[in-house]
Amino acid sequence: SLSSKLTQLTQQQGVTLFMTLLAAFKVLLYRYTAQEQIAVGSPIANRNRSEIEGLIGFFVNSLVMYTDLSGQPSFIEVLNRVKQTALEAYSHQDLPFEKIVEELQPERSLSQHPLFQVMFAVQQSEVAKPSFSLPNLEVGWYQEAGAEMTVRFDLELHLWPVGDKIQGFCAYNRDLFEAETIQRMLSHYQNLLSAVVENPSQPISLLPLMSDTEQQQLLVAWNNTKTNYPTNQCIQELFEAQVEKTPDAVAVVFGEQQLTYSQLNSKANQLAHYLQKLGVEPDTLVGICVERSVEMLVGLLAILKAGGAYVPLDSSYPSERLAYMLSDARISVLLTQQSLVTLLPEHQAEIVCLDSDWSTIAQFSTELLSSEVKPSNLGYIIYTSGSTGKPKGVAMSQRALVNLIRWQQQEAIFGQGATTLQFAPISFDVSFQEIFSTWCSGGSLVLVSQEVRREPLALMQLLADNKVHRLFLPFVALQQLAAVAPQCPTLPQLREIVTAGEQLQVTPDLVELSNRLPNCRVQNQYGPSESHVVSAYTLPRAAASWPKLPPIGRPIANTQLYILSRELQPVPIGVIGELYIGGVALADGYLNRPELTADKFIANPFDKESKKQKSKLYKTGDWARYLPDGNIEFLGRIDNQVKIRGYRIETGEVEATLNQHPTVKETVVVAREDNPGDKRLVAYLVSETESTTISNPELSDIHLKSWEEVFEQIYSELSEVSDPLFNTTGWRSSYDKELIPERQMEMWANDIVTQVLAHKPQRVCEIGCRTGMLLFQIAPQTQAYYGIDISQASLEYIQKQIAQQPEKYAHVTLAHKQAADMSDIANNSFDVVLLSSVVQYLPSIEYLLQVIEDSIRVVKPGGMIFLGDIRCLPLMRAFHTSVELHKATPSLSVKQLQQSIDRKIQQETELLVSPELFVALKDIYPKISHVQIRLQRGSEHNELNKYRYSVLLHIEAQPASVIEAPVENGVDMSIEEIEAYLKQKQPESICFSNLANSRVATDLNAVELLSQTESKLKVQQLKQQLQDKPTNSIDPEQLEQLSASLGYSLELCWSAKGGQGFIDAVFVRDELAAEGIVLTPLTQQSVVGSNWHLYGNNPLASVSAKQVIPQLREYLEQQLPEYMVPSGYVVLPQLPLTPNGKVDRKALPAPDITSSLSTEFVAPETPTEKALAEIWAEVLGIKQVGRHDKFFELGGHSLIATQVVSRIRQAFGMEFPLSKLFESSTVESLSKYIDTSIWAAQTPPTTQVKTTRKRDQGVL
Repeated sequence: SLSSKLTQLTQQQGVTLFMTLLAAFKVLLYRYTAQEQIAVGSPIANRNRSEIEGLIGFFVNSLVMYTDLSGQPSFIEVLNRVKQTALEAYSHQDLPFEKIVEELQPERSLSQHPLFQVMFAVQQSEVAKPSFSLPNLEVGWYQEAGAEMTVRFDLELHLWPVGDKIQGFCAYNRDLFEAETIQRMLSHYQNLLSAVVENPSQPISLLPLMSDTEQQQLLVAWNNTKTNYPTNQCIQELFEAQVEKTPDAVAVVFGEQQLTYSQLNSKANQLAHYLQKLGVEPDTLVGICVERSVEMLVGLLAILKAGGAYVPLDSSYPSERLAYMLSDARISVLLTQQSLVTLLPEHQAEIVCLDSDWSTIAQFSTELLSSEVKPSNLGYIIYTSGSTGKPKGVAMSQRALVNLIRWQQQEAIFGQGATTLQFAPISFDVSFQEIFSTWCSGGSLVLVSQEVRREPLALMQLLADNKVHRLFLPFVALQQLAAVAPQCPTLPQLREIVTAGEQLQVTPDLVELSNRLPNCRVQNQYGPSESHVVSAYTLPRAAASWPKLPPIGRPIANTQLYILSRELQPVPIGVIGELYIGGVALADGYLNRPELTADKFIANPFDKESKKQKSKLYKTGDWARYLPDGNIEFLGRIDNQVKIRGYRIETGEVEATLNQHPTVKETVVVAREDNPGDKRLVAYLVSETESTTISNPELSDIHLKSWEEVFEQIYSELSEVSDPLFNTTGWRSSYDKELIPERQMEMWANDIVTQVLAHKPQRVCEIGCRTGMLLFQIAPQTQAYYGIDISQASLEYIQKQIAQQPEKYAHVTLAHKQAADMSDIANNSFDVVLLSSVVQYLPSIEYLLQVIEDSIRVVKPGGMIFLGDIRCLPLMRAFHTSVELHKATPSLSVKQLQQSIDRKIQQETELLVSPELFVALKDIYPKISHVQIRLQRGSEHNELNKYRYSVLLHIEAQPASVIEAPVENGVDMSIEEIEAYLKQKQPESICFSNLANSRVATDLNAVELLSQTESKLKVQQLKQQLQDKPTNSIDPEQLEQLSASLGYSLELCWSAKGGQGFIDAVFVRDELAAEGIVLTPLTQQSVVGSNWHLYGNNPLASVSAKQVIPQLREYLEQQLPEYMVPSGYVVLPQLPLTPNGKVDRKALPAPDITSSLSTEFVAPETPTEKALAEIWAEVLGIKQVGRHDKFFELGGHSLIATQVVSRIRQAFGMEFPLSKLFESSTVESLSKYIDTSIWAAQTPPTTQVKTTRKRDQGVL
């Protein structure tokens, strides 16, 4: 039996049965998830001491069994890894699980257990099902197959041996798993165990997981799609056969133009004869760059008839891209129109203008022509985005295209004669399906103009007017139609809607549209350009039952779909793998790209029929999984390819193009959907000049000048105050913009004054005096006081106060200049240089270092540089979270809150500094002998004492002693426990490390919750979660009071090793502290200073972005098609990284569109401008729109533009052409057009009477 073989294997390998079963279970999880690092929890009785054998109690502990399954190990190797881990875990089983969580501090979530979410246990039978009896009570065990219980983990598997068998049960979370899934998983576990005992040396990735029956179902039964199709015919021959059947039926309609099948055939024959004369033959690539027109369709058909393959070229593409495509495809003949000739780049092709050259073409025969083209020859080359920075041409054969069209004919519900809309550009592969599935079935093709394509209401009217039966639309365009449908009293009588090109999402609009079209079938099709359509899923009639994200269905005729692991092994139902495509549908490969073709089109390992050369599989790069009914569910991309409005975009191509710009150091481009249904490209970039831009003199000067203007405005309007020597004007709260209460400001100032005067300075230099709050308190205790400020109004205010008390402040000298302007000050001039509330207004870390360097020069040996009110960089997100959460309305969504926080961080114009910077200064400035970093005092919590700190830089100090206290781990200690420790042990000095700081604990909890919380939640629910979450923390002011009461001095500093916001508290006896300098664990560290800009944010980022982003946008518009140009740009100091060094895409902030505009905000002025700005803001999902803002710079695109047009028509009661939004894209210019149009409509026309007048002869 299997059990006995497992026992035998266990004994052979010198392990326990638990280890063998656990190793196999981890292999199962590895095969299901493709994750190589697997952590599973396991309970242990923890009764490993004889002393506790007789004790009653619960000693059970949880062990975390972590195994690395990387490196393609065999099962024997995995078993040895599990054995090693288990033995080490047993030797440390006394260590409580809660202690491990405390030390590791993993990211916590309310929805899952920390460190592991899967539990595995092997019990002895008497432990799993103990036998016991009680008086007058019969006890039995529940034996049913399924039972409800409260689960502690996502998944638990409990096993125990019973005789020569192994039994068990599995407990699972029903929110995550279906019963059928668990049953399959357990059967696969059993299959794995069976495989393991037979061949334990086989790599775990190749161990059979499924039964032969399951494999047969996935590989054969669900891929049994063999269907007859005309293997000896080409597309044009199918069309010509249809011409014979319905010569007089209308083949194409475009406005007032229409052609019958016979007329279309004749024109195409003429052009085909002409092309053959120019040398077109099978596999000749013929370019076609034509506006949407009947000539465009004639051109496509003629190229195929001549035997060639068409290469569509979009005239809107940048010239450089068109030049590459023309060169790469070696285009010898190019069909175009006279109006486009001048827009084309230089090329060697012979030009044929389908308008101006038609008189020549019309002289050729209208009869059918012969060509040597075969089904194996090319039908078209369509270029798609390429990850290397250059587009790649997909070469599609006639055979694949004939199979597609014949399947579409058989699949169609309307049969012969359906009228189909031709919507897609010919550079998009769906256009072929639209055109030839219609023509090969005798239907009429309705060609839509570019203008109507963009306007959903106009398009809906066109569908009704032309009695269109069938649509092929990407999801976004379909959603646009569905959104305007309520405005249409009657709808076109559609019979079939086919959606493809991107993930179909079922929206309320789409459901409502379907309900109004009861006879219309909706089908979701899937297929990359490398194969065209390969699967289809028809949605059920009842729209209310549609899934939110419908599957992509089953393979079409003569096509096979496989979902495989990295090792090309089939994965079971429900397990995610990569989708591979096989069969007739495949393209031949990529034009002139043999290496890429070989990489993407691999030999088919399941081809048992081909003896000489195996058929190919195309590696899609798409994640997918089988549903139990055989349909396939699309789950996104493995790489960074995205679909935007139906266009396939390799973000790598956009990134490669951006990286070629000299100002870009590194970049990542992602697709974001911050507003539902509006997916857009956003480029995140680090400027090549980031580190030098920060210290750019021009930008720095702009920054300082702007702050000078702010302070001049504040201090030029100083109001009367009760105490002119303590004027708090300008000190406003970030939370409500009100003045910070004076009592709080007094405590703040007293704390700084006390620390400065403790040094007993005779000569003081203060940089940044503001209203003199510190100056008026410190100066009377000194012999000389030199005050510097950037604001003339500030200095005039101080001088006015000095003039009223000259005897007290006669030794005060004031200077109007910037902080770094200290060249006129002699060396060793001052005992103290004081910078309080100055650092945050400096333009960069480099500028701060310059100020510190100058300050070191002018401070005497034994003196001090005091930097106060420094904003803490590590707490930047917590601060903005606190402020934005305070301002947020209860109904605001958590997602909107997070976007607001991200926006504030991006827009931050003040300098925030990491405390570690000041420790690192000792490495480059040897004169700094000691550093002290202190939290600011304050019993009432505000942003000054929550998020700011002070630094004391001692210059060549020679204290009587330097105190480095012993450290006691203070995690989770309470104030009472600290007090008890001090009273009982009465140490001379002691440091309690890693204390939770109550001032910021709630804010840090909010940051944590926001990183984990469902984006659908509201702020009200988030605040409730914060209230419910306990915080075991200490108020720093309590520690100050405790130290004073027990005769200690207290040094409070940010924690050296704890998390963000944690603090270290050093208690030193008063008499000891008075003689020396007290250091904390952070200030004791030795840090090598480098990459200084990483110690702070970049206050110049927004100014720099306004210069860089318009340049990048213009550059990309010259290099890439419009749909590939990102609509949002974010300049970052560095890209966020995951622990393994990859870009953390989830941590990329939402873009702040307004911060990247090329224009400054100017509020709308006229009523029309205000109404228009409000429409833009609503549709674009942004807070404000200025009168000079450009629609497309704000993130607008052609599909959103249609919504704007619809709103304008409703708001102003006028017809508004979409083209105007493209011609005049600012609020101001569009408002003028609207006002003029309304005026013209309301003004009666004037009648001119023609009269004959004689004009005087004369000379002008």
